[in-house]
Amino acid sequence: MGGTDADSVPGASLAGQTGGSGSGCRVSAGKIIPSPSSPTVAGTTISSDWEVFASILVKDLGQKLAAGIDLSNYEVKSAAAGGSYEYQYHKNTGKTKLATDMKTGHLFFEHANNLQVVHLRFAHGSQMKEFFSKWLDKYPDPYPQRYRKPYQWVKKNATLLMTLTDGEVTFPQPKPVMQAQSEDPSHGSPAREEV
Repeated sequence: MGGTDADSVPGASLAGQTGGSGSGCRVSAGKIIPSPSSPTVAGTTISSDWEVFASILVKDLGQKLAAGIDLSNYEVKSAAAGGSYEYQYHKNTGKTKLATDMKTGHLFFEHANNLQVVHLRFAHGSQMKEFFSKWLDKYPDPYPQRYRKPYQWVKKNATLLMTLTDGEVTFPQPKPVMQAQSEDPSHGSPAREEV
């Protein structure tokens, strides 16, 4: 049985603990992230999972489990292929959040075939000012405010950073891994001298 010894991984013992209502939790960068109280639909991934993945990829630990952008420097969105990326704003803090969204980076995960294909794209908030400005002009009427960033806009305008296919990076093209030379002298490795 392979794998990592849980005792050798800092925080690994927390991964199996449960919260007060019996819901599971995950650990990311030393933070305990509670699982949602309601089960997710098979084949879906909750937003905090995408935030943890993005945090690892961009080396941004984030700053909270409260209101604001998802990470310190990025807003993280996800959608099934062809779907829209949803932005939600709280009635009392939405204007401030919209202004922040215009000045920060946005990471868009697109997923398909039960996560067999995942694309990650990036757009800076300044590229999306036309959307945020329209939303801000009408805010907060009507409320609750849910806005959708069109999938086609993201696909056309955001920069593709990475594609995963069946769990492997397929874009950008991975560099070949150099295989270690054999220690066997018959394979041309240098002979060792005895002292």
